[in-house]
Amino acid sequence: MWKHVAANGMSFLIVALIAAAAALGWGQRQWVGDGPLEVAAFFEVEQGDTLARVSERLQAAGAIRSAVVFRVGVRTVERSGDLRFGNYEIPAGASMEEVLDIVTAGGPSSFRYRAIYVLRNSGTGQLRLSERLPGTGEVEEIARFAYEEGVPAEYAALVDAGTPMSYRLVIPEGLTSWQVVQGLMAADFLDGEVLDIPAEGMLAPTTIEVNRGEDRAGLLAEMQVSQERILAEAWENRAEGIPISSPEE
Repeated sequence: MWKHVAANGMSFLIVALIAAAAALGWGQRQWVGDGPLEVAAFFEVEQGDTLARVSERLQAAGAIRSAVVFRVGVRTVERSGDLRFGNYEIPAGASMEEVLDIVTAGGPSSFRYRAIYVLRNSGTGQLRLSERLPGTGEVEEIARFAYEEGVPAEYAALVDAGTPMSYRLVIPEGLTSWQVVQGLMAADFLDGEVLDIPAEGMLAPTTIEVNRGEDRAGLLAEMQVSQERILAEAWENRAEGIPISSPEE
């Protein structure tokens, strides 16, 4: 009897080992094999995202086949804490291993949509919205508009959906402080009030990347600091004998 029980136990153990080996092999193939994406896709890791949330959203986006296998693989290679928030482009056919490398790389974000806002001397600005086509690197302009003309549906739909987008602010030379302030106030992607218009000549022209919701007064303060530095350098290197008594002149 005991021999029979032992034989059954040994058979069960062998079957279990075979099943475990098969499962391990299947998981390995899932981890390193080609992924399901037929075309490249953009993916955002939000600040504070957990491995569970990222894996579920990757599966929902069609970038991986199984959130469970992805989590097991990440934990197996001991990289659960390596996620870096940002926007990433995942190429077609990327394996789970490659997807992990992408969302843990950090560095500059890759956005599908970019908005460039150029201030004008009319006291407003023009926004150019473009799309970078996944997997090609080609850029197509979607819309170009001034806020006083109304916001086009293409831009409004992206904003309403909370679509990740990069913003570039261009403030050219020759604008008055009033024109700069009015242009910033017109921009829907900026936030905050401006209580005082800076003195004329105290705002440096600039081209900078900004985040949606960035504070207008903070941007003006940065421009003032830049202009003060420019004036200080010009004053330090001024030619002798010129009829100027202060950097502000």
